Amino acid sequence: MPDNDFPPADVIALLQLLEREGIPVVIDGGWAVDALLGHQTRPHEDLDIAIRHSDAQRLRMVLEARGYSEIARPDTTAFNFVLGNPEGHLVDVHTYEFDAEGNHIDGLPYPPESLTGHGTIDGHRVRCITAEWLVQFHTEYEPDENDFRDVLALCRAFNIPPPAMFERFLQGFGPEPPQPSRSRANPTGDEAMIIRPTEPSDIDAIASVHSAAFGCNTEADLTLALLQDPTASPTLSLLATRDRHPVGHVLFSKASVADADARAYLLAPLAVIPAAQGQGVGAALIANGLSALAQSGVILVFVLGHPGYYTRHGFAPAFPLGYTPPFAIPEEHADAWMVQPLGVHTPAATGGVLCADAINREEYWRE
Repeated sequence: MPDNDFPPADVIALLQLLEREGIPVVIDGGWAVDALLGHQTRPHEDLDIAIRHSDAQRLRMVLEARGYSEIARPDTTAFNFVLGNPEGHLVDVHTYEFDAEGNHIDGLPYPPESLTGHGTIDGHRVRCITAEWLVQFHTEYEPDENDFRDVLALCRAFNIPPPAMFERFLQGFGPEPPQPSRSRANPTGDEAMIIRPTEPSDIDAIASVHSAAFGCNTEADLTLALLQDPTASPTLSLLATRDRHPVGHVLFSKASVADADARAYLLAPLAVIPAAQGQGVGAALIANGLSALAQSGVILVFVLGHPGYYTRHGFAPAFPLGYTPPFAIPEEHADAWMVQPLGVHTPAATGGVLCADAINREEYWRE
């Protein structure tokens, strides 16, 4: 009998394969729990995924070409089936379908907002069911011990009140196994780092972070201008601290897409002090910001930056999707203009991206 644990590297390889084939995937089940927590808590024999029902046949063809075949089960339906390969890896497929307005029309009745979570597997940013909805989904069937542990880990990490049906686990099975300390604001496992929304009293700290990161005051001045710009409001401003010392900052300001009814934001600037660079501070700031924006109903987030960095955090070139920046970008740097859809649907765009007045100057758009 082959070892049927589904290792994280194989999970990422499968997700990347499906992404190349144009099949968007949202992770469900145990791997979604671990993605949200930022580390693997236990072995998983299968990978639960949610896909559009219209992609189901394409998924079957792609995986069958790589040795997968359907596993017969009494509960198999057109909307829920399992594919397995000779190595014992199982992919538990759940399908859904929404119309252009986001209304459920086919497949399993996933709430649209449940599909907007983000997490990390093996250092790769992935889409997954949100923590709140994973907890809710676990109340819809009789849970086993792994389910109890998963739910309690999510509740503790994301400050979610445990459902009443899980409280007996605390009495009958004992406490949750020790896990790396983390808070809702900091999913990286760095015990000393806290990420929080900024306050007016943080202005000097914000400016010092950007000045130290870039070696000049240009980005610091831009950040302060955006924070005071009513056309950028409401902004999302996050500060990362270690032992109460500021080490990083990110700002998301309001944007829009011409002729597209979609809430959009622009990520700029992002700064990490030199002594803290390469330690996951920027990644944590981005992840927290995107999660908060997704939960507030934002659909699109744009950024002008280094493709090698931002593509690791879920961004992709925006020009092929029809989104153009406020100012022209040289063709050789076109991939630096990127977007990340946060919702289930990517709205069609027929015009350019409009940004706040403070950053609507050509000198800020030279990559």
